Amino acid sequence: MTVEERLNVTVEERLTVSCRRLCKRFADVIVVDHVDLDIRSGEFFSLLGPSGCGKTTTLRMLAGLEQPSSGTIRLGGQDITHVPAHRRATNLVFQQGALFPHLTVAENVEFGLRAERLSQAETRKRANAMLDLVGLAHLRDRRPAQLSGGQAQRIAIARALVKRPPVLLLDEPLSALDLKLQVHMRRELKNLQRELGTTFVCVTHNQTEALEMSDRLAVMNGGRIEQVGTGPEIYLRPATRFVASFIGEANFIDGRVRPGTGDRVVLDAGGFTVETGRGDVPAGPGDQAAVMVRPESIELHTGEPARPAAPNQALGTVTDLLYLGNTTRYLVELAGGVGVTVDTRPTLHPIQTGTPVTASWPADAAVLLPAERESSDGH
Repeated sequence: MTVEERLNVTVEERLTVSCRRLCKRFADVIVVDHVDLDIRSGEFFSLLGPSGCGKTTTLRMLAGLEQPSSGTIRLGGQDITHVPAHRRATNLVFQQGALFPHLTVAENVEFGLRAERLSQAETRKRANAMLDLVGLAHLRDRRPAQLSGGQAQRIAIARALVKRPPVLLLDEPLSALDLKLQVHMRRELKNLQRELGTTFVCVTHNQTEALEMSDRLAVMNGGRIEQVGTGPEIYLRPATRFVASFIGEANFIDGRVRPGTGDRVVLDAGGFTVETGRGDVPAGPGDQAAVMVRPESIELHTGEPARPAAPNQALGTVTDLLYLGNTTRYLVELAGGVGVTVDTRPTLHPIQTGTPVTASWPADAAVLLPAERESSDGH
């Protein structure tokens, strides 16, 4: 039996969300700054960024709980910029779920259907189908106080989805849960979204959560979107220094561009040179720029390097090491005083502090970035 048959859902045209030059000001403070965004139908999309970056305000404007200062919001091709929240084809799930404590689980899920003037039989049928879908039909007669945190949040999601919104908005839906439950709920939420095919738009500050659940994500900082892409695109090819530093660990090597060959760009870092595999950033000889290399992309050699003629090799010294279980993290000072972090598989005989090493990494692992100071957390 298909999901549509289980929920008695007719096949309708999939809707998408589109924002153009969306702005929000509170007095003289710009919280959301000319955001352009397209969210595809049926995808799990996340707005990711630090506290105060404008992601929750953007979500609240999509929900109709905040009015834009300027710009437009379209849903399925229709302008909904000034449509009130209760008339939008979206539902919002808050951090704490906000269940009605005096109602049972079933009554909470049925609550949103009552305004649609459905028959009692149809209301109960749809609520039971949704409770079955989230795996909590056996708790239908309990009160919210009798539920665990994860159960309560699943009920809140069921209550939002039972009205069959084409777009479900989630504001930090897992942040109130403990770490172990968060990991479990990520899988539950993603599986539910895949099964229903509903467009999910999720706000989170948790990088792991966004990477694990999202088909695509937007990284926000200071009210602006710095990059939109898939998890691998964001992690392996960050567009800015902020994105590189916010998603995972990153090493930055600053220098000046030297003439390269073909599509390669060579950076002079002082004590050594760095060859990059991509030259997307407009930078000519003599320009200041930076290269980002992930810690797991760097290899350390205590003797002669395995490929002595390979590019991107720098002499250095191990200054510290940390055993992290599945990773040994080395802090290495390279020629010219450049410090890098290197993550390797753990061994019984790690390289000791003070040992001279040669660090090397592939040209394709070095991402050229525009010269910029590292961004703050924004507004």
